[in-house]
Amino acid sequence: ERGYGLFMTLQFGLSGIALWALPTFYSELNVEELYRGFAVLNLLALVLVSNLPATAAEAEGVSLRGNEWRLILTVSAIAGLVALCAFEASNTASSAYLERIAVYAGLSDAEIGLVFGLGSLTGVVGAISILWLGQRLGALTPILMGIVVGAVSLYGLMHAETFQPFLIWTCIHSFTWAFTLP
Repeated sequence: ERGYGLFMTLQFGLSGIALWALPTFYSELNVEELYRGFAVLNLLALVLVSNLPATAAEAEGVSLRGNEWRLILTVSAIAGLVALCAFEASNTASSAYLERIAVYAGLSDAEIGLVFGLGSLTGVVGAISILWLGQRLGALTPILMGIVVGAVSLYGLMHAETFQPFLIWTCIHSFTWAFTLP
């Protein structure tokens, strides 16, 4: 639960920063320029990737040879990657769904960006609370709370017609989203 909570904190934190930064710093960019920026970042990441596996493994005295590679290619490891892919797909679909609700409610692009940014930061608090709740209540109670409160928040979002209710319901949804993820 601790590793999961830290993973979710990082994910919500980075997405909150991105949702704040994109409209703030990139409002003058068109889509092509934005994708070029992503391409430059990916190329920079490729340069850094060559330092990751070998250096980290050697620092810990670990090397991946023969049998170790078979462990990485097991059914459970591949199933974990598939689950991560499904998680990211549901995360993207949820954000797209919420954005469409916001547009339908008449929120401006700036309001939508602010809501998603604050919602992501609220998600950080939700992810951190997993650490605390998991130790005190076990796993089942937070999952059930996340499902119930998440469903209520979606109902509230579908009926939010102005900025403030949309912000409140998005923050509630983001807080409980981390409780119900795989």
